[in-house]
Amino acid sequence: MVNRYSDHTDTGIEWIGDIPSNWNIKPLFALLQENKTKNIFKNENVLTLSYGQIKLRDLSKNRGLLPENFEGYQVVENGYIIIRSTDLQNDKKSLRVGLVRNTGVITSAYLGLIPSKEISPDFTYQYLNMCDLKKVFYGLGGGLRQSLRFDDFKRFPLLVPPPHEQTLISKYLNKKTSQIDSLIEKIERKIKLLKEQRTSLINQCVTKGLNPDVEMKDSGIEWMGEIPRHWKVKRLKYFSSVELSSVDRHIVEDEIPVDVCHYTQVYKNEKINKTTELSKGTCTPQELKKFSLFKGDILLTKDSESPDDIGIPTLIEEELKDTVCGYHLCHIRVLKKEMNPEFLYRFIESTMIQKYFSISSNGVTRFGLGKPIIENMPVLLPPPVDQQTIADKINRFSTLVLSTISKETNRIELLKEYRQSLISNVVTGKIRITEKMI
Repeated sequence: MVNRYSDHTDTGIEWIGDIPSNWNIKPLFALLQENKTKNIFKNENVLTLSYGQIKLRDLSKNRGLLPENFEGYQVVENGYIIIRSTDLQNDKKSLRVGLVRNTGVITSAYLGLIPSKEISPDFTYQYLNMCDLKKVFYGLGGGLRQSLRFDDFKRFPLLVPPPHEQTLISKYLNKKTSQIDSLIEKIERKIKLLKEQRTSLINQCVTKGLNPDVEMKDSGIEWMGEIPRHWKVKRLKYFSSVELSSVDRHIVEDEIPVDVCHYTQVYKNEKINKTTELSKGTCTPQELKKFSLFKGDILLTKDSESPDDIGIPTLIEEELKDTVCGYHLCHIRVLKKEMNPEFLYRFIESTMIQKYFSISSNGVTRFGLGKPIIENMPVLLPPPVDQQTIADKINRFSTLVLSTISKETNRIELLKEYRQSLISNVVTGKIRITEKMI
């Protein structure tokens, strides 16, 4: 049974609701002051806000993105609260509130707050964290703005329970959120292991086959190493067509209405079929003929802001009427019977080919694969019967693994929702915390 307070008061604030009658509401400036202490003594214990945690920054990394010195940074101490109040228009996912545990310096682009003795830093952090999770900050300062200053926050309503309750709430939430975070980390480790097992099986099957005793030979390609003696090596262009799509997201009135498989669908789906939600678009008659999707076609991400996101394949599982391959994608179609499309798809998924794409990509702020790189990709060709057997084995294991990953991912989402709900209910007084609960 949940502990409740006997008397409540309506705050009139939608995202707070009723609070215990013995709690107060005060404007932020009455309890917290803006930190204005600059780094005049050149402290280089540089901190950063990452995923809601204040961490020590590794200065050996991304040195080119850091200033020459940190004199313009603000000095922060244990108990200070940091709010990343910038980039509000473009970033609605990041956690923006952190609690400082160690003395250091952090960029003055962030808002630093110093709690008074009347309010617990831990409770204040949990409360502001709740506001952050509910995306309350985006409506401050007279509408949506790129960044917010202390003046925009100073009248923000803070809940003030009695000091003893602040301590109980902080201890309880620290305990419960640590337990939830530990469980999430455990599930994430399981998902990582499952992905590694899936990748390992794909790598073994598409490069060495299923017979561990098979006689091997030199592939003739240094980074491929040895392959089964009865396998061949051919460039992709000798048995497949390779086209880079020109179908963009614009809907043109006098073009043909079609469904378009875009970058996101390829990146997120192992296979594409009639149940996959695609985008609406238009294309010319020539593009419809050239980029229509048939069973066995393979789509490949060909450019991205990160080299890790290029060369990601998906397999078209069935013919999709009036559906085309979208922009930023490569459309591969097997033309000869010596290659099984399912085997080719799994071969492209292998770590070896992913490294080939990563090394071959070009760019500075955006990385891309040119058509010649993809066409000249060396591909291993086992006998057709072996290709099907290998593809079937990988499909069975991959289906099982991805199903398990999906269930575990849903568990993480439920835990995150519970965590957020728990914080909200506790810091707004919907649940009463007692000594016995600590």
